[in-house]
Amino acid sequence: MKTATSALACLIAGAILGLPPAAAAAESIEPVPVVHYTFDELTSVAAAATLANTGSGGSALDGVVANAGAAVVADEAGGSAVKFPGGAGSSTTAPFATVPLGAVAAGQQDVTLAARVKLDATANNCQWPFMIGESRTKYLFATTGCGSGTYGEAVNGSVRSTARRAGVLETGWHDLRVALDGGSRLYYYIDDALVASTATQLTAADVAGTTRSGWLAKSPYGDAFFNGTIGDFAVYAEALVDIDDTWSVVTSALAFADGDVVKVHPDETRTLTLPTTGGVVWTSSNPGVIDPRTGAVTPPAEGVATVELTATLASGGETRSAAYTLAVSRPADDPYGYLMVHFIEDANGYAEKIYFDLSRGDDPTKWDRLNAGDPILASDLGSTGIRDPYLVQNPNTGTYYLMATDLRVFGCQPFTTGGREYDCSQHGSWPAGANLSRELVFWESDDLVNWSEPWTLPIAQPDQGMAWAPEATWDPIAERFVMYWSSKTYPTTRFPNQVASEAGAYSKVQYGFTTDFRTDYTYGGVMIDKGRDVIDTTIHQYDGRTYRISKDNGDANVGIWMEATDAVDWWLPTTAWTTVETAIGKADYGSVEGPLMFKDTNKDVWYVYVDQYGGSSQGYRPYRVTGLETGDLDDIAFTKMSASEFDMLSTTKHGVVRPLTLDEYTGLRKADSVSSIAPVAVETTADEAPALPETVTVSYEDARFGAAEIERAVTWDAIDPEAYAAEGTFTVTGVVEGVLPDQQFSADHAATLRAQATVTVHPPSLALESVASTRCAAGKVHIVVSVRNADDEPADITLTSPYGTKTVTGLASGSTASVVFTTRQTSVPAGEVAVSGTSDSGGYDGEAVHAAASCG
Repeated sequence: MKTATSALACLIAGAILGLPPAAAAAESIEPVPVVHYTFDELTSVAAAATLANTGSGGSALDGVVANAGAAVVADEAGGSAVKFPGGAGSSTTAPFATVPLGAVAAGQQDVTLAARVKLDATANNCQWPFMIGESRTKYLFATTGCGSGTYGEAVNGSVRSTARRAGVLETGWHDLRVALDGGSRLYYYIDDALVASTATQLTAADVAGTTRSGWLAKSPYGDAFFNGTIGDFAVYAEALVDIDDTWSVVTSALAFADGDVVKVHPDETRTLTLPTTGGVVWTSSNPGVIDPRTGAVTPPAEGVATVELTATLASGGETRSAAYTLAVSRPADDPYGYLMVHFIEDANGYAEKIYFDLSRGDDPTKWDRLNAGDPILASDLGSTGIRDPYLVQNPNTGTYYLMATDLRVFGCQPFTTGGREYDCSQHGSWPAGANLSRELVFWESDDLVNWSEPWTLPIAQPDQGMAWAPEATWDPIAERFVMYWSSKTYPTTRFPNQVASEAGAYSKVQYGFTTDFRTDYTYGGVMIDKGRDVIDTTIHQYDGRTYRISKDNGDANVGIWMEATDAVDWWLPTTAWTTVETAIGKADYGSVEGPLMFKDTNKDVWYVYVDQYGGSSQGYRPYRVTGLETGDLDDIAFTKMSASEFDMLSTTKHGVVRPLTLDEYTGLRKADSVSSIAPVAVETTADEAPALPETVTVSYEDARFGAAEIERAVTWDAIDPEAYAAEGTFTVTGVVEGVLPDQQFSADHAATLRAQATVTVHPPSLALESVASTRCAAGKVHIVVSVRNADDEPADITLTSPYGTKTVTGLASGSTASVVFTTRQTSVPAGEVAVSGTSDSGGYDGEAVHAAASCG
C-alpha cells in the first residue's frame, strides 16, 4: 500500500493536472500513474478518437472513444476536457471511452482511480463517470449519484465493498478518488476529503478486467451513460490514502484505550484486535502477556502485569505512532462484568417482561442477551405486564431484590388492582395513570439465577393514580432502603374514582422506606414537585455525593436532567440540588426517557443511557460521562457514543445496569450455556467467492430454562481468495451474535464457540450457450443444436439425444458449432438434448430444449 501524506492534494495536482513538482510536497515522492488521460492533446473528439496516455503504461494504454457525440471543452483548471452527453443505458450510439487491457497487473494488490469531473445537474440514476473492470461481477468505480448517495465500490462476484456518502454529488467541478488498499480497506474521497471508507478483502487483481481495463462514461449494468465532463483521469498502481485517514481508521477500530485494565476471566481466552490497516506494525513491551502478532492475552498467574502496546504507521516519509499502557490480570475477588435488567416493548406481542443482558467479559459497552433472547421473569399478577425493572442488593443479608412497574400497555387483560376491577374499557387513558398501576411487583434471589415467585406491594396513596419506574437506594445510616417512584397526584378525585382529565393533576416523584419490600414499608412523602410532570428518577452515588437524573415531561427545554447534592438525607424535598446538565439526549435522539447511570469499575468513566421512544427507533442510547472524579461539577461532560462504540440489541429498554463480582458473573454465564452452533456446508466454483449464510442455528441447554434452538446472525471471517482459487475444501469461522466466541465457562464446553462453514470448491464451470430447434427435411423431423463457446479457452463438447450422440472437438473460444440429429420420424414430442463440455480448467452440464414438431 502507498499511504499518501497530508499533502496528497498537492501530489494529485502534480500528477493529474500537470503542475510542476514544486507544487507538490517537497519531501514526498510524487506518485506516477499507469494511466493518465489529460485530454490536452485533443481539439475535437470523434468516434474512434485516441485518448493519449501520458502515464507510465505508454501508448499501449491509449484510450479509444466509441461513437460520436462527445465534445472537447475547456477545463477550468487549464487545458482541455471531454464533455460526454450521456444517453439511455440501452443506447448503442451514446459516446464512451475504453481503457485497454493492462492498467492493472496480474496479482496487483492496490489501485487508485482519480478523476476531475463536472456535473451540470445532479442525478441519482447511477451514472458511472469511470471504472476499471469489465462486467457486473468485477469492477471498481465511483458513481456521482445512485439512490440516496454517492459512493465508491469494489465488486468481485458476491463480494461487495461499498464506501457510501449520503447525498448525491453536487453540481460543478469535483475531484473524485477511489483508493483500494488491497485486502484491507476501500477509501472514497471527494475534493481531497475522505467521505467514506469500508473494510474489504478485495484486491486490485480481483476487480480487474480480462478483456479491457475499464470504461469512461459507461456502466456495465445498463445504467444511463455519464452526462458530464471529465477533465483528467488516472489509474495508479498504489493506494493513495492520506496517512491521517489511515491512522484514524486504525485508532477508531481499537477496543481499548491507554490506561485500560484488562481482566481476563479464569475460564476465558482473550484476544485483543490489533488492526494492521495500511501496514501498521504493533510491538509489545511484554510479548508473553500480550502477543503483538496475534493479540493473544496471557495474564500472569498472580498480580498485575503492565504492558505497553505501540502501534506505528510509516509511509511516504511520515510516521504516526501511539502507545497504550494496559494493566493485565486475572480477577480474584475484584469486580468483574455487568448485568443489565430491562424490558422489551413490542406493540404486536406480549414482551413486557424481564430480560437479562450480560456484558461481554468485563466490557461495559458490549452486551449479550441471556436465555436465547427469551424473558427471564414474567408476572401473572395485576396487569401481567412488567416495565421499568430495577435491581438492588441488601448489603447486610446479600439478598437481591428486583422491582418493576405493574403495567401492560399492549394486549390489556382484565385484572384487579387495589380491590378495583379493571376491564380495559378505559385502557386508552393509561398514560394519565388514573386508578392504574397502584402496586409494584417484586422478586428476590440469593444468586441472581434462581428467583422467587413474584409478589406485589401497594404503594400509591389514595390521591395518587399510579406508581411507575420504582428504584431503591440503600441508606447505610438507617440500614434501610429509600424507595422512590413517580405517581400522578390528583387534587380532588381519589381512587378508585380518579378522573384522568382532572385539571391540576401531574406526576411527582414520591419516596418511602423499606427493609424487605414486603411488610416493612412506610410512605415518606414527595421528593420532587416541580408543578409539572416529572418521572423516571434514578440515583447514582459516588465519593460521598449523590447524583439524581430525572425526566421533566412538562418542560421540553429541561427534559432529562442531572443534578447533584452532598446532603446525607438526599431524599427530602427540602434538600438543595445543583443542576449539572439538562436536555440529555434530546438533540441526538428527540424523545427520550428512562435514564440509567453506572460506573466503569476499572476507570473513571461513567455511562448514562437514555431510552428513545415514540418513533420507529426504540431503545437505549448510551453516553460516556467523565469528570465526576474531580469533584468539580463543571468538569462533568457527556459524550454521545457512536454505533461502533457499543453493541446492544436495539430492543433494550428502561432498566438498570449493575456491576458484578467475579462469582456473580461466572454464575450467570454458566447458567446460560450455549451447547452448540450447527455447522453449515457451502459449495462454490473456483474463483467464485462462496455465498455464506447470514444466520446459523444456535442450541442452548440450560437446567433452569430448558433447551432451545434459535437462528442468530453471524459475521464470517474474511476469506483469502486463494482459498477458493482451485478445487478442494476449506473451512471458515465466524462470530455469532449474542454468543461469546472465545470464552469457555465450564468443562462441558471445551470447543471454541464459533460458527463454522465447510466450503467445497468445484472446478470452474465452462461457459457454453446452447439452443435447440427443429426443421423438416424429406418429410422427417430433424433436430438442430447450436452450441457457442462463450469461454476463453477451447472446449470438447458432447451432445446426447434419444436419436444418437454427437461430439465437437476443440471448439474455439467465441466459436459456434451446429449439429443435426436425424429422427427418421414424421413427428416428435417436445424434448431436450443433453449438452456436456470440458476444457482444461472447467466443465459444463446442461441441456438444450426443443418444442414438439410435425412434418406430416
